[in-house]
Amino acid sequence: MEKKKIIWIGIAIVLVLCMVRSNSIEAAELAIRYSGETYSYNGVRAGVTLDGNMVNIGKTPGLIVNNNCMVPAKEVFASGLGGSYSYNSKSGKITIKKDSATIEMKIGSKTAYVNQKEKTLPEEPKVITFVKEKQSKVYVPSRFVTENLGYSYQWNSSKKMAEIKSPFTIKYAKDWVIYKGTQGNVTFDGKKINLSGMPSIIINNTALLRANTVFHSALGADYNYNSKTKKIIISNATATIQMQVNSKKAIVNNKEYTMSTEARLVTNKATKKSYVMVPGEFVTTSLGYSYEWNGTIKTSVITTIQEEDDESEDDYEEHDTDITDSDYQVMISLPNNVKKSDLEDEDLYYKNQFVIAVPGNRVSFYKQNPVSIDGSIVRKCAVSYSNSEDCTNLTFTTTKLQAYKLEKAEEGVGIYVADPKELYDRVVVLDPGHGGKDSGAINNSVYEKTVTFEILYNKAKEYFNGKDSTIKAYWTRTDDSYPSLDSRSKMADKVGADLFISLHMNSAGKSASGTEVLYGSNNKNTINGVDSKKMASFFQEYLVEKLGLKGRKIVDRTGLYVLKHNTVPAILIELGFLSNPDDFAKLTDEDFQDEAAKAIYEATELLYDTYIE
Repeated sequence: MEKKKIIWIGIAIVLVLCMVRSNSIEAAELAIRYSGETYSYNGVRAGVTLDGNMVNIGKTPGLIVNNNCMVPAKEVFASGLGGSYSYNSKSGKITIKKDSATIEMKIGSKTAYVNQKEKTLPEEPKVITFVKEKQSKVYVPSRFVTENLGYSYQWNSSKKMAEIKSPFTIKYAKDWVIYKGTQGNVTFDGKKINLSGMPSIIINNTALLRANTVFHSALGADYNYNSKTKKIIISNATATIQMQVNSKKAIVNNKEYTMSTEARLVTNKATKKSYVMVPGEFVTTSLGYSYEWNGTIKTSVITTIQEEDDESEDDYEEHDTDITDSDYQVMISLPNNVKKSDLEDEDLYYKNQFVIAVPGNRVSFYKQNPVSIDGSIVRKCAVSYSNSEDCTNLTFTTTKLQAYKLEKAEEGVGIYVADPKELYDRVVVLDPGHGGKDSGAINNSVYEKTVTFEILYNKAKEYFNGKDSTIKAYWTRTDDSYPSLDSRSKMADKVGADLFISLHMNSAGKSASGTEVLYGSNNKNTINGVDSKKMASFFQEYLVEKLGLKGRKIVDRTGLYVLKHNTVPAILIELGFLSNPDDFAKLTDEDFQDEAAKAIYEATELLYDTYIE
């Protein structure tokens, strides 16, 4: 017995000594050499994880240099993340690629290039030699490289760990894309639906929901998808909906509709699983449920519509709703203290919708005084209260893109709903160039797509949508998205426009400057004798005079898609050169951008006044 006790004591002593030895190794200084100097490093030795799993970086841990976690580039970003890595020891150039991102750096320099766009590193890359281990590795700033490859990054100080998470990469067209938009939830009658593996996603301002999980499993509708024909059928007692993957067309109870965006087959790269995703609001309301998007919690809220009780004693305001004016497609009753001038409206034509905002919470009023809809153009009206805006939104959904006009009627407000050209004499399409994945020209971290959008949408809408405007404008994009060249060129025909105006910025050497307007001589469309060339000359002269940029010549570009394939006279304005210092200063100046937007509006209006009407 005494002998066994001695043995156990011996084992315990050995274990304690091992622990002490282990801790002393961890705490021992690390001899490293870089930039021609040898250092005794006794700081944090960081590890790296990818999606919770350790990345093998061997005996060369992450090091903290000037408060930046530096990691071995090849081990982390090539072996760990699966990217490609190259290092030229002569030039010191480092290249790391992953999916659509390419990062170029140089040993000893804080200048980096991400997809050829110049950026500043928090710490220059280094070749670090571990003296005892006799290993030399290229070290780079972990956060900078991680985030610019599209991954998320978090420093866990308690674990001394650089934690990397894979991006949400999906495919719903031809190419894999890193989806950076809203990842939404869905609730049905207050209960959250499990969307593990694929959240709802936003495309063209529309929430796409999983057809099987949401509408079959949660709502109990019948669901069928034919993988060969790509046909989708969702049905219940209220409706049978037929859709096709990659098509906006839908048939509901044998009646054809155009949805705001296509049904999609979306694949999650991480799980390698594919999901049929359909426009949430369209399918939900077609099946007879209520739909609301809650932007605060990023949730599609689906609820069962409760039948109204005829015996209800709720104190609703009385209002005559016996409306018989047949000239209007929609009639809206107004509460006694609300006038037509109190209403605000917003045209969501890209979703086949428009919204009328009534001050205050009037949901109960419109339950008692429902909106009257005549004909089949307007499909439905959804009533909802916005707490942040303190208004009641009447959201109208039409069967296709439609224009609308409000007029004071005997009983409330009447709304004409028709094709744009039936309600407006002057209709134009405005095309802010590039967008989304297509940045266009770049200079000093300024994207062409941003400048064109700021001028032709954010600034120009104040003029084209102003109270004194004589022109109805439609935009090819209303956010940082990339409409295809085909959809841009077809927009004019879709809305019945007279003219098409695209805005771009030029880029060449630093010496090139000025404004030039492009047209396509192979576009033979005219309106009252005005063709694309005449339109280009008119805008060229007006913009140069108003904005003071150098005047260049109009240019015949028969190969440009949006000019060649348009159905109306079309021009492409190259307002100035981002590559020229003087032009760049103006193009990025907020006041000049406003002047440019105003000049484009004025030129359009003057063209109509002079030649078209």
